[in-house]
Amino acid sequence: MNCSTIVDLLQYRSLHENQKNQNIYTFLQDGETEAGSLSYQELEKKARAIGAYLQSLNAYGNRVLLLYSPGLEFITGFFGCLYAGAIAVPAYPPRPDQTLDRLDAIVSDAEAKFAFTTTSLVNYLQSRFAENPKLMAVNLIATDNITNTNEADWHQPEINTDTLAFLQYTSGSTGAPKGVMISHGNMMHNLAMGAAASEFHANSRTITWLPFSHNTGMLTGVVQPLYNNFPVIIMSPLDFLQKPLRWLTAISQYKGTQSLAPNFAYDLVCFRTTPEERATLDLSCWELAASGAEPVRAETIERFVNTFSPYGFRREAFIVGYGMAESVVTISVGDKHKPVVILDIEKAAFEQNRIVVATNANERTQKIVSCGRTLLDQKIIIVNPESLVQCQAEEVGEIWVSSPSVAQGYWKNEKATQEITAYLADTHEGPFLRTGDLGFLHDGELFVTGRRKDLIIIRGRNHYPQDVEFTVQNCHSALQPSCNAAFSIELESEERLVITQEVKQANLDNLDINEVTTAIRKAVSKHHDLQVYAVVLLKPGTIPKTSSNKIQRHACRVGFLDKSLDIVGQWQQSESEIQPYWAPDNLEKVLQLPQTAEVIQAWLVQKISQQINLHPESIDVRASLASYALDSVQAVNISGELETWLKRKLSPSLLWDYPTIEQLTQYITGGNETSNSKSVIDWDAESILDTAISAGNLEYNHVSNPVTIFLTGATGFLGAFLVDELLKQTQANIYCLVRSSNLESGKQRIKNNLQAYGLWQEDYSNRIIPILGDVSQPLLGLSAEQFQVIAGEIDVIYHSAALLNYVYPYERFKSVNVLGTQEILRLASLIKLKPVHHISSVAVFESSAYKQKLVTESDKLDYTEGMYLGYSQSKWVAEKLVMSAQARGIPVCIYRPPFISGHAQTGVWNTDDIICRVIKGCIKMGSIAETEQLLDLSPVDYVSRAIVYLSGQKQSLGKAFHLNNPQPIYWTQIGNLLKSFGYKIEQITLDDWQNKLEKSTQDNPLYPLLPFYLKKWSEEQLTITELYYESRRPKISCQDTLMALAQTDITCPNVDIQLLKTYFSYFINSGFLEAP
Repeated sequence: MNCSTIVDLLQYRSLHENQKNQNIYTFLQDGETEAGSLSYQELEKKARAIGAYLQSLNAYGNRVLLLYSPGLEFITGFFGCLYAGAIAVPAYPPRPDQTLDRLDAIVSDAEAKFAFTTTSLVNYLQSRFAENPKLMAVNLIATDNITNTNEADWHQPEINTDTLAFLQYTSGSTGAPKGVMISHGNMMHNLAMGAAASEFHANSRTITWLPFSHNTGMLTGVVQPLYNNFPVIIMSPLDFLQKPLRWLTAISQYKGTQSLAPNFAYDLVCFRTTPEERATLDLSCWELAASGAEPVRAETIERFVNTFSPYGFRREAFIVGYGMAESVVTISVGDKHKPVVILDIEKAAFEQNRIVVATNANERTQKIVSCGRTLLDQKIIIVNPESLVQCQAEEVGEIWVSSPSVAQGYWKNEKATQEITAYLADTHEGPFLRTGDLGFLHDGELFVTGRRKDLIIIRGRNHYPQDVEFTVQNCHSALQPSCNAAFSIELESEERLVITQEVKQANLDNLDINEVTTAIRKAVSKHHDLQVYAVVLLKPGTIPKTSSNKIQRHACRVGFLDKSLDIVGQWQQSESEIQPYWAPDNLEKVLQLPQTAEVIQAWLVQKISQQINLHPESIDVRASLASYALDSVQAVNISGELETWLKRKLSPSLLWDYPTIEQLTQYITGGNETSNSKSVIDWDAESILDTAISAGNLEYNHVSNPVTIFLTGATGFLGAFLVDELLKQTQANIYCLVRSSNLESGKQRIKNNLQAYGLWQEDYSNRIIPILGDVSQPLLGLSAEQFQVIAGEIDVIYHSAALLNYVYPYERFKSVNVLGTQEILRLASLIKLKPVHHISSVAVFESSAYKQKLVTESDKLDYTEGMYLGYSQSKWVAEKLVMSAQARGIPVCIYRPPFISGHAQTGVWNTDDIICRVIKGCIKMGSIAETEQLLDLSPVDYVSRAIVYLSGQKQSLGKAFHLNNPQPIYWTQIGNLLKSFGYKIEQITLDDWQNKLEKSTQDNPLYPLLPFYLKKWSEEQLTITELYYESRRPKISCQDTLMALAQTDITCPNVDIQLLKTYFSYFINSGFLEAP
């Protein structure tokens, strides 16, 4: 076969005697019933007739709009254009509720004089085009009225490989639509690459529902089958969306060997098919399940493979590709004989454009999916987009492509064409296509990390908008999932973050704009350490999207700037009108002012308003400082500037220690720092349980074999092991409270957490029931009806969820640790009494009143003086609530673990906890403090096994259990161990170590904990390390707990050299630590 154009290709197939009458294209009406087909010969005759008609209109080189509903007519119209030497412009008929703006832009840019359609659409299009003078001038041609008798008038057009075949207009997500000029030669080369990757054979068959108006759908569904001589089954995208099972049924029924779809489609068939429907499928024929056209998520691959492997689908069949209209379709594609390559990369390095591949997934890593390899004579390189020099290995840069598939540029847009055409600055090699996408190469595999123009760079850190968008959509129940956009705008030479987000229709009438926008700002600050400049809430269905349903971030940005978005409400920072003497460059004037309470309070207001770009008048001195969502760097910077101005030592955590600006000012002007904010909290008042929570007339009936267990904290470290142990030791279903936008993603969060710690088993899936809610919200974020239903269904409650942080004040913990516990007790008291197994902490005995005292499991919890950590305070209050519930007849049990360390056998550990941070930080500093501080570590497997066993014993109710290690070790032993492993580390005095820590930079894992370690917490001006010296701590007894476990094999391992070696082995193998 010697063909240089698509016209040559069709002529060759139609003349081949063994192929000319073979049905190549079959259309399924309603996605199920065959409603027409085309053979090569029939298509060629129709193309000649349409081509001849166009030639009679002198249309050679003219642009012809293709406006077809899904079906075979598009195919004949497309080839008719090529047979006339005209240039096809695929588009889609506008819906009645759509504007004509995009079509108007395409017609204007392409200067299209003709538009192909069908008889059934002509009247409708004429009526719509009457709204627009430019469109009225277009000659509408119903190609189904063109008879084959015209084919005799056709003559071969003068075309070659460089002749344009079609213009593919971009979606417009990065500006006005631009027409990509695709030549016959571009197409033929891309088809050859597709053939090389796919290894088509005599029994190959494509099933497709992708729209032909899109280059991917057109090439894979129309031209590739022609190139490789195999049939294709076609259905409408709308029929697929209406009933996703139709896609897989067609593959099963017609023995489809390849089918391509975007990532969302693979999720859709998982979510919207039932086990009974899947049982009708046989997917063993599917050789190429290609995913492209949008970012592919690792969890989607796993979900699809796990869902459909019982019905014949093979993991190796799933491949991922990458491409773009500017290179026809395909740039890279995976190997059909091998599973998709998925890497776990370190997040911190990734934010700095470096790729560090981890050996194991953990909370500090993220997964990224390979898009395959380059093919044939094409070349892919990764280039620094600023210097235009090739990047080093394992470095993120812009993806550049040199290939015969690369298009000729943009139609009549030389400037835009030049912007995507580039040469290497040092070698002058080129030309290359600048894709505008970021990525890296690893072992020859291409990984795409995001769109360069969409990348949000703030404070030198890269933030991918899709990550921010995911956080936003899950932060409040009023927000519509997958209908938001995060982007940056430049203000005063700084990038500022803007969020646009649709709200749900059901929430419009009672929408609390301030509550929703505050939730978004807090969530973004919490998860991404980013300040939000503006939050725009949009009406349902109004966020700008492309014809293929992708969010148009650029259009959202333009709409925000020109105020054209359909807004329900918004929040936006106003530019601070700061008086000159408050500006940093006029600090000398500030220093000369009297340090009165009024001046200090005004200084704090101005400084906070500077940091978050909010008008000073919008700062409420009595509002919670947490509501302003200052990130850690901003808070520490303010305390540092305040220290300079006041010329007195202040804690870096100052802005977290005091709930409001007013209280912070009172402290500064009223005494020394050790007065602390504890005086403003009435702990007795905090510990009052809602009077509605009581056993009342209900009687408790003990359930030995629970059918349904309710668990909070399933996505935490201990929570994962509790899920695992409960599933192993009981036959119950586990209702897991989880924050998520839908049940599938909620379950995936739980699964991902168990997988991260090596606990997941497939047979767990049916017994884990996600309950969408939030422990920090009233009724746990559930509706009153849901709350009642669950209260009646569950038999026992395990409350493990808690916020843990060593810097935050009590107020930051209250909603989760205190009020969340109250809602759990409320759940336990409704419908029927359920026992509550409350996971507390030995930190409830932090008070100095317990100094050197022996504290047993049965001792009362009375003292708060000298309790400095907000976390400890919150756990103390939560326990008091639990004890109050017990006094009111609700069955409870309390478990108090110490620091929870890694698994004693596998070593798997939550490496983001404080112990791991200290170890890594000390290694980085090359020093460890020589102190008398004890380290009480209990392995997570001991803690989880003990809790599950003890909770199953009826005699445990009403008791507390201490899960601390009977044989703690000293921190100095950790230092000795580090040295014995070969780490260069010295033991120095605590003062020297603190001085060294104070000078550390942000890349030290201990940097966020500077306030914790450096603050003088007590009246004696002691740091937390000194407060935790053995001589100042209580002696926690666990004798009653050990007695309760005596008849089991559940014992707490000694923290000896063997256990520590297990942990360090995990640290090194997981990539958390480098080997010495």
